[in-house]
Amino acid sequence: DAQGSAYVTGETFSATFPTTAGVFDRLHNGNGDVFVTKLNASGSGLEYSTFIGGSQLDGAVAIAVDAQGSAYVTGYTFSPDFPVTAGAFDTTRAGLDAFVTKFTPDGASLVYSTFLGGAGHEQGQGIAVDAGGNAYVTGLTESFDSPFTSANEGFPVTAGAFQTKGSFDAFVTKLNPTGSGLVYSTYLGG
Repeated sequence: DAQGSAYVTGETFSATFPTTAGVFDRLHNGNGDVFVTKLNASGSGLEYSTFIGGSQLDGAVAIAVDAQGSAYVTGYTFSPDFPVTAGAFDTTRAGLDAFVTKFTPDGASLVYSTFLGGAGHEQGQGIAVDAGGNAYVTGLTESFDSPFTSANEGFPVTAGAFQTKGSFDAFVTKLNPTGSGLVYSTYLGG
């Protein structure tokens, strides 16, 4: 960030991974959990360090930070009980889903947390944030929309998206600043 602090995320199987007081979650929740850690500018101490996860395997792959110091994290989750927030875009997991989570600048709570995926497997692999607080997420999706059912089992796409059908493709999604809806979302692949 602007003060030189480093933000790190990933997956840990360790119940003794270092956490700090007053953060979102100090307890290891299941198999593998996501960790989000902010190191001070000299690397000599933790500004905060927290777990986030559910009862199954969860892992983070990418992190971004906005000008206010909020961390945005994406990755994958098998956990139906992965922490999501009221009013989030998607509060129900379907298979292996990507997730997008925004923390408060002190790591004490979630601004929003949402699943992102269809009936297949998804994984968020990159994230960026703009000055307006929109999160841009990319990753991979195996979800496709079956022509034999009326339900949309595919990855969530928006009207007018570049590519509305696909499977085993990349995805590019822009979430609004509250995490409650998609500005746009598209498959990207052959």
